Amino acid sequence: YDLGRHQEASGKDLTYFDQETNEHFIPYVIEPSLGVERLFLTVLTEAYDEEVVTSGWYPSTNTVGMGISLAILLVILAVLYGVAGKKDVNNTRAIVYGAISIAMSFALSFIRLFKLPQGGTVTFASLLPLMVYSAMFGSRRGIVVSIIYGTLQAIQDPFIIHPVQFLLDYSVAYAFIGASGILIEKKVFKSKPILNFILGAIVAILLRYASHVLSGIFAFADYVGDGYTVAAWSFAYNSFALVDMAISIVAGCFLFANKQFVSLLNTTAIKGTNRHNNEEIDDAVKDKNNAPDNDENSVEDNVENSVEDNVEL
Repeated sequence: YDLGRHQEASGKDLTYFDQETNEHFIPYVIEPSLGVERLFLTVLTEAYDEEVVTSGWYPSTNTVGMGISLAILLVILAVLYGVAGKKDVNNTRAIVYGAISIAMSFALSFIRLFKLPQGGTVTFASLLPLMVYSAMFGSRRGIVVSIIYGTLQAIQDPFIIHPVQFLLDYSVAYAFIGASGILIEKKVFKSKPILNFILGAIVAILLRYASHVLSGIFAFADYVGDGYTVAAWSFAYNSFALVDMAISIVAGCFLFANKQFVSLLNTTAIKGTNRHNNEEIDDAVKDKNNAPDNDENSVEDNVENSVEDNVEL
């Protein structure tokens, strides 16, 4: 860009002639001035080495593209994990519900509406249990549970040609499903849980779709359909993820439109924190039993206050 502007302003030919190709072109250059960012860019450019697999089933697999895509998506996933925060719930209940959610999603994944040749299926709301779990117990636990489910999907219906492609299509792609409950957790729209659910699910859909698309561009270039570019084919082929999630969102809307379900959702979270309040009551009762007679009145007041606080919660 700089040499091009200099050429326009000076009116002189600043192109470089390549004797091997017999072509003139304006080279890209790094400004010859010292700075941290320029030094970093110089080292990065010098060290860059694009590796394209030229043998095996898929000779056009671009490992550099997959690696960069994976790094970017992992950063996004880490940000979502950090923003979600730790939700104070009963750990035993969270583990049990997590196992049940994985089992339900896995069972529903066998109800396939259609299946694509290079991997990818549209199921009957198989991701909904994971999304509900995320809403109940927080996105952090939802991400972990969804990663486990993604690994099970790789075992159930594997289509793996490279370790990084496996991470993009299974572990990372499904991990984003666990972040679908982040808006419910943060109560962005306090009196509209269904809106929180829909918007959170849309974010999860787009991130999962992006993971599949990047995998398609850099790992499955050999399967591009006639008349398509690699990117266009990947966007079109992986649209199954949008359809699959759309079905789960529609089914989820019926759940979140039900007041009893929303009440159960909130009760599950509240019961998770009651353990601490029950411990407070037990401690107060022990103090009462061990207290001298002249302190019984004050201890009884503490017991009553603890019980009242617990009932209010």
